[in-house]
Amino acid sequence: MAGSLVVLGLGIRAIGHVSVEAIAQMETADTLLYLVGDATAENLVTGLHPQAFSLALYYQAGRPRADAYEAMIDHVLGSVRRGDRTVVACYGHPAICAYAPHEAIRRARAEGFVAVMLPAVSSVDCLFADLGVDPADGGCQMYEASEFFVNVCRPDPSSHLILWQVGMFGEWNHRAGIADARDLTLLVQKLCTVYPSSHLATLYEASTSVGRGPQLVRVPLGALASVPMQRGATLYLPPSCSRTADPAWLHMLEAT
Repeated sequence: MAGSLVVLGLGIRAIGHVSVEAIAQMETADTLLYLVGDATAENLVTGLHPQAFSLALYYQAGRPRADAYEAMIDHVLGSVRRGDRTVVACYGHPAICAYAPHEAIRRARAEGFVAVMLPAVSSVDCLFADLGVDPADGGCQMYEASEFFVNVCRPDPSSHLILWQVGMFGEWNHRAGIADARDLTLLVQKLCTVYPSSHLATLYEASTSVGRGPQLVRVPLGALASVPMQRGATLYLPPSCSRTADPAWLHMLEAT
């Protein structure tokens, strides 16, 4: 099949995070589509490929995000079916909290086209570095905030907990601007069945530009719903208790 698809990420801070491979893919694309969150990333993309097209136009206030994603997927696949070497550049990591990129690749492969995804720096990579968190120390649980809430899921308080898109909690339609933190009261209620309300939580936003540090707000979990936040905010909860070794398994390991 003549058409092909490459989905790549620009990282969180486009100037500094974009790989040499990603740059080469964007420069040589027949069709370059993009979905980014800041002007710096957009300028980088359009500078590499002046005919690049933004998929953000499919977002409309009040429109279900699922509908916008389907429109984006149709646009991408239309380019691939036309025979173009199609490249889609996404903000952050294209595999994280990203239905449309995954689904576009799945459908393209199902139709016989070559479709690949390239990795990139994600918000959680930045969080580990900025907060000094080692996910191997005690383990790490990561969920999208709304999915975590609606599913039967009890976090392990002895390991790190990360909730993505906490600023978009409970939103099924597209909205812009500051998140309505009042929506978080239900999420806080569920978390407080596991963690004490006094447990220190961190609202985190990675830096998107050189020379600008990350945005950090530390607040007791019980007061989280009173804090203004951006839609892309991530919630981090450190362990609230220590791990306990299982004597039986420990004995078996020592015996070997």
